[in-house]
Amino acid sequence: MNLKRKIEAGLLFLFTLSIIITGISAYSTKKLANDSNAILMNNYTSIVHAKNMLKELSLAINDSINFNTTAFENTLALQQANITEQGEKDLTDSIAFYIKEIKSTKNSRKIISSVNQLLYKIMELNMKAVEERNAQAQETAQNAFLYMLISGGLFLLLAIIFIARFPGYIALPIIKRDREKTNFIATVSHEIKTPIAAIKLSTKLLGDERIGTLNPEQKQLIQNIKEDTARVLKITTEVLSMAQMESGKIQLNIHPSDPKQIVDYALEAVHFQAEQKQIKLELTYDETPPVIDADIEKTAWVLVNLVSNAIRYSPENSKIIIEIKTNPRTVLFSVQDFGKGIDKKYQDKIFDRYFQVPGSKSGTGLGLAISKQFIEAQEGEIWVDSAVGVGSKFNFTLNRNFLNEIPL
Repeated sequence: MNLKRKIEAGLLFLFTLSIIITGISAYSTKKLANDSNAILMNNYTSIVHAKNMLKELSLAINDSINFNTTAFENTLALQQANITEQGEKDLTDSIAFYIKEIKSTKNSRKIISSVNQLLYKIMELNMKAVEERNAQAQETAQNAFLYMLISGGLFLLLAIIFIARFPGYIALPIIKRDREKTNFIATVSHEIKTPIAAIKLSTKLLGDERIGTLNPEQKQLIQNIKEDTARVLKITTEVLSMAQMESGKIQLNIHPSDPKQIVDYALEAVHFQAEQKQIKLELTYDETPPVIDADIEKTAWVLVNLVSNAIRYSPENSKIIIEIKTNPRTVLFSVQDFGKGIDKKYQDKIFDRYFQVPGSKSGTGLGLAISKQFIEAQEGEIWVDSAVGVGSKFNFTLNRNFLNEIPL
């Protein structure tokens, strides 16, 4: 059985078991409620009727001649409509017969005494039924508790087994497979960089006129090879960076750094890309930006990625504004373009790995995810402000280093 089937089978079994336990609990609870309701309703009502009729008889013992049977008969009619136990109907019929006798004779003391005895029998009959149903209810409650105890114990045992087996049968294979995948990607990405470097060197040599003169078509082909090689190198670098982060092998080299030097380094890397689309890169910053704690290489990588994206999605002959702004505890870096912008519903997803806004230009969907990892690893924050048709402004912050805040 493969890993997926194991997980599905385990979850299905636990779900089925939970349904069974819920069903047993619901049935037992309902049965207990019904039994309790029977105790509190019919039998108790019969006992109350019998007591009320006994009160009427107690008044008649001292004055049997003037005994008014109307109230008694009304209660008796209610009792006749509430017959629940075997033999109870015969007792009430006998009482009704004796009441008729009382109406037709003046010497009714003996008859009243018989009626009195019949009423006590009705009370005893219903009291016995109450006790029996109470015993049944208690038995039902005990059974329900026992069933739930057994089911809960079984469920707990299976859960313990599942938890104990989870690392060996499910978690470790997943972790191992994920680690193998990450290592494979890292190895392949690293190996690809070697032939890419060779291709770059070869194209550089081909463009050297000392080797030979090229016609315009050949020069254009070499330029295309250079651009495609740069694109492949960028993708390979992104995949390698993501693989390193997933494997935990990435290391930060954080030092007190000058924000402007980092930005200058990034802008130099994208200068040629901006010139091709005649896009002006504007840098605004405080006269003396404060020192920050940063990994210069990875922070510059983030800026290069953000500015490259801005260039890619900006129209020709436009501009991109790169800003360094000092905050009380951080330094804010921002890259603002005036392209088509990003729909609000996608803005929370663009930093997820492999996510690409529908209709966007080709890429790996890793650049912003890696940028987020690099910035957050330096205890910073990264986010985007964007509106469709207006453009996008990507921002990130890094902590100031107050111990080294001197002009560099």
